[in-house]
Amino acid sequence: MANPCNREIRTGEEPYAVFSNTETGWTWEVLKFWNAPENAATDRYARVMCRVSSPYTYGGADIGDCYLSELLPQWNRCDTRTIGDDAREWLQRFYVTLDNMEAGTRDC
Repeated sequence: MANPCNREIRTGEEPYAVFSNTETGWTWEVLKFWNAPENAATDRYARVMCRVSSPYTYGGADIGDCYLSELLPQWNRCDTRTIGDDAREWLQRFYVTLDNMEAGTRDC
């Protein structure tokens, strides 16, 4: 299946998803998922392009790749989440793949 979040989001466009933790002051804006969700679920080095702002960016933001495996725990701690339709589809397919993989290991 095609990757619904493969097109890179440009400045001025809405990101695929935004996750913020008001307690820590960190915000992640997802600009691109490099892998299809089914591939990302099996790749511990799957990358996501993000624009990240924090107390350490002094009002600005840094853009670069982050490992999905490091972002997911952070996203689960965020108190504000905005997820677009494409990112919602991507995440659903990602978690279905993970669930199927987990079910396969339980059968062994």
